[in-house]
Amino acid sequence: MKNILFFVIVLLSFSFNLFSQNKNHDSICEDAIYVKTDDYEGVIFGPKCLKLLIIKDGDTIDEPRWIPTMQEIENAEKLIRKYVTKKSKHYLVNQGDGCPIIYQNFDKYVRQYYGTYNKKGQKILNVNFLWRDSEIIKDWKIKGITVCDGCSFYWDISVNMNKKKCFDYWVNGIG
Repeated sequence: MKNILFFVIVLLSFSFNLFSQNKNHDSICEDAIYVKTDDYEGVIFGPKCLKLLIIKDGDTIDEPRWIPTMQEIENAEKLIRKYVTKKSKHYLVNQGDGCPIIYQNFDKYVRQYYGTYNKKGQKILNVNFLWRDSEIIKDWKIKGITVCDGCSFYWDISVNMNKKKCFDYWVNGIG
C-alpha cells in the first residue's frame, strides 16, 4: 500500500510540474504562424493569439481579422523597407545617439504581424518591430508585446494592403 501511495504522489507531482510550467521563449501561440527568411523573422498572430486589440485612435475591436499569407508578408516587408528608408533620409525620429538607425538594421528586429480591416473593409497589416537581442521580448512568439519608450529599439507601422501604402509609422520615445 505504501508503494502504491508513493507511486501516486510521485506521479501527481510529476504531472503537476509538467503542466504548470510556463511556455519558454521557443513556444509559439496556438494559431500563430512562424515566419523566417534570410531577410526577416516574425510571427503572424491569428485570432486566438490576440483576443482583443486596441487600435491607436482609441477604437477597440475584436473581430473580424484576417491572417496574412506569406506573399502578403513579403509584399508588406518590401513596402515597409522602402517607406522607412525614404522617411529616414529626411528625418530620423528617436534614432542615433545610442539608438539604432532603423533602415540600417532591419535584420536586427523580430516582427509581430496581425491583420485587421479598416472601416472601409480594406485589409490593414499591423507590424510590431522588436529589437532581437532585448531581454524584455522573450515571449514575442506567444503574445503581443507593448514597450513604452526604448527609442528605435521598438517601433511599429501599418500597411494598407489594398492601397499598398504604409501609414502610422511610430518610433518609440526616448525615456
